[in-house]
Amino acid sequence: MLGLILLVIGLIEAQLLNQAIPLETTKGTVLGEVVESSGTWGQVFESIPFAKPPSGELRFELPEPRDPWKGVLDVRNQSACYHYLRFSEKLPLLFWIHGGGFRVGGKYYYENSGILRNVASKRIVFASADYRMGFEGFVATRSNDMPGNLALEDVALALKFLRENADSMGFDVNNIIVAGESAGGTMAGIFGVSPRLKGEIHAAMLFSGFASGPLAISTDETAPKTCYDNKATVDYFFTPILDKFRCQMSFMPENTTTEMVK
Repeated sequence: MLGLILLVIGLIEAQLLNQAIPLETTKGTVLGEVVESSGTWGQVFESIPFAKPPSGELRFELPEPRDPWKGVLDVRNQSACYHYLRFSEKLPLLFWIHGGGFRVGGKYYYENSGILRNVASKRIVFASADYRMGFEGFVATRSNDMPGNLALEDVALALKFLRENADSMGFDVNNIIVAGESAGGTMAGIFGVSPRLKGEIHAAMLFSGFASGPLAISTDETAPKTCYDNKATVDYFFTPILDKFRCQMSFMPENTTTEMVK
């Protein structure tokens, strides 16, 4: 599932620790909780779904927004009663893109306690999102059926979802910072200079990655070659390319990953 982790700092009373906090989004209501670390209190929403699961027929397609859900979606690890919190000011949003060489990693890399101490305590809203990695995130051919860069499209959709819900999430839609480390820094750099996101991202922080680095660049010549040189790709997808691609949606991701790291 493609999901977001959101951590919002707020003026929260001590008795609300571990209590359930509802958040209204454009897709439905999610239920998070209040956590504390080193005297800083924040609201945590562990996995807000912003896109349909990229599986089956959607496995190699552009991400699609999640359909609205009914009722309350519980994204906590425990049960508690409801409390509503409101925000008196709009804070900056730090959107962090995880690293991992575009092959490993996830929003689970970051512990709530560390985010509270290092980000939320500075009165900054924190969010991070999962994206497709490796073969599934970047496979590309000269065909319109597999255009590539699905990982970037996943992150772009997450940012769109966040902007649409800025008011309820308590951040300033005109003060969005994208940041990341390694592969995440590369993606942050790409988003920072992308004409598509002009005016929607207001600062970028890059750590061990940049938009023109070797992780970021794959030409029209090298991208298809990488796919065709992958034995798993040739055996299961491109013989012929379109028919085989469509009938092998269930081919296990670990098989392609094994071939890619040889």
